[in-house]
Amino acid sequence: MGTGSPVDFTSPAAEAWWRDLARSVLDLGVAGIKADDGEGFYLPPDARFHDGRNAAEAAWDWSDRYRACMQRALDESHPGEACCSRVRAGPAGSGSA
Repeated sequence: MGTGSPVDFTSPAAEAWWRDLARSVLDLGVAGIKADDGEGFYLPPDARFHDGRNAAEAAWDWSDRYRACMQRALDESHPGEACCSRVRAGPAGSGSA
């Protein structure tokens, strides 16, 4: 899977940055996203988030924020159109909003 850094979806600036990256592809005509690897298992134990929580406190909420960010990017790139957001990220019951 490689090395990377989690996006702090509790930070409005970080969420907007990630959404802008997604929209750069969606604006090309891509109308679907498979949101994957958002379970929160990959959050470094020493991570501190914009809202003050640590990784253990933010882990279960992180996947919902990831899903919401990606759905927002889809809605912004394709307003009023039918788009597909497939979520395979998070614990049972997440992504069902």
